[in-house]
Amino acid sequence: MSKSDELTEAIMKKIPDEIKWKAAYESYVGSVCGYDLTMAAVLGMDKWTEIHDNLWGEGGKFTYPQVKEGFNVPCTNAIEAATLAAVVSNLGHGPRYEWEVIEETPKRAVYRFTKCPWWDTYLAFGGKPENIVCAGGHERFVGDGLKAVNPKLKHTLTKALPRGDPYCEACYELED
Repeated sequence: MSKSDELTEAIMKKIPDEIKWKAAYESYVGSVCGYDLTMAAVLGMDKWTEIHDNLWGEGGKFTYPQVKEGFNVPCTNAIEAATLAAVVSNLGHGPRYEWEVIEETPKRAVYRFTKCPWWDTYLAFGGKPENIVCAGGHERFVGDGLKAVNPKLKHTLTKALPRGDPYCEACYELED
């Protein structure tokens, strides 16, 4: 083991897991938000939105089955779909979402997000609502991810802060 490896290991052992976890998800969300704002400025919003949403859709197709199988998360109805989405979100972005339950049945579940790490970070980076692309990425990541684990599940972002709504609202449905 190199001296650098030894020093790194000694330092990392001193950092509590909760602090490491927080640093990891804040770094991830911050990096992605900075990347998004830069790419939108370079490519223009229309082109970047198209690329961004497709990237997140593909990510959802990979991530949702991994988390569902890896942690044995059931996903047979709307409530379980929302639960899987919450587990995926907490693993990737930390426990920084807050929401209210608007409706919750096995066929349909609606949640209103009152706190979102993506929105808060975009704004902290100086993003303006018209330059924030999170809504389409959210819809594709969750929607494509859920379809990958259960084709009868549907996800729609019915309200979104970047679209001018006062909050984001997600609807999970089990189709017949």
